[in-house]
Amino acid sequence: TDGTVLTLPALEQDCSGEWGGDSVVDECGVCDGDGSTCQDTSYYNVDIDWTGTSQLIIFQNSITGLEVGDEIGIFDSNAVIDNTGATGELLVGPASEDGGASAVWSGDQLDPVAIGAVDLSQFGGPILPGYQDGSSVVIKVYRPSTGMEYNTDVTYSAGTGTFGDLFMAISEITLEGDDGLDNDDIWIADSYMLNQNYPNPFNPVTNISFDAVSSGKVSLVVYDVLGNRVKTLLNGFVTPGHYVMSWDGTDENGVSVSSGVYIYTLSNSGSYVSKRMLLVK
Repeated sequence: TDGTVLTLPALEQDCSGEWGGDSVVDECGVCDGDGSTCQDTSYYNVDIDWTGTSQLIIFQNSITGLEVGDEIGIFDSNAVIDNTGATGELLVGPASEDGGASAVWSGDQLDPVAIGAVDLSQFGGPILPGYQDGSSVVIKVYRPSTGMEYNTDVTYSAGTGTFGDLFMAISEITLEGDDGLDNDDIWIADSYMLNQNYPNPFNPVTNISFDAVSSGKVSLVVYDVLGNRVKTLLNGFVTPGHYVMSWDGTDENGVSVSSGVYIYTLSNSGSYVSKRMLLVK
């Protein structure tokens, strides 16, 4: 009655519909979520543990050979791939100590790191997988607009392109070939052709096909990126024809595997060819 005008705070509805509530949508798109339901849909998912040894590789914004959305994978073809000390090709980056990392090109500088191997066996400890100093850095690119993975030619403005360089920076990347790695028609001894799986990426089932022009014993096996056998889809004698095998994202025990990149290999009499596929959940 004294003429004082009270201004009430404006109320808005939160994501749950409550007026004045404080629920918000998390980074996974869930109202009042804790961010734990997101699934990693990156093409390159490093599947080795952080060792404490790492290599920073700078991708400068001068790069013109990438398009927005391209994903970058860092490989070592002579990496330590398991705790026995065996060596082979391994995806070693992008990585981070907390396990979540990706290198998606936006036109701005990227600073991904790769995981280095550590050998503690002489002290009674484990051998930890990762790149080896002195190995050449291998860069591969997955381009979502084409659904293909590419080898690359890389120009370094700093460093030699060798793991262990004190400082390494990339000023340009050129993709090799127009057909990419994944969609080439590849023949084994002119007798068996392995095709790209479809759909790719996939969830929950994908089809893997191959063509045989002669009779023989073949195997078709799915592996993880560390080279561990996940599931055998075929191991037997085939006659000429077109074959399609389905994989439902489970292992030999029928247990669903996690999202990520998997490798399927067709082999015959010591010859083999492999392709990559992406399981997204």
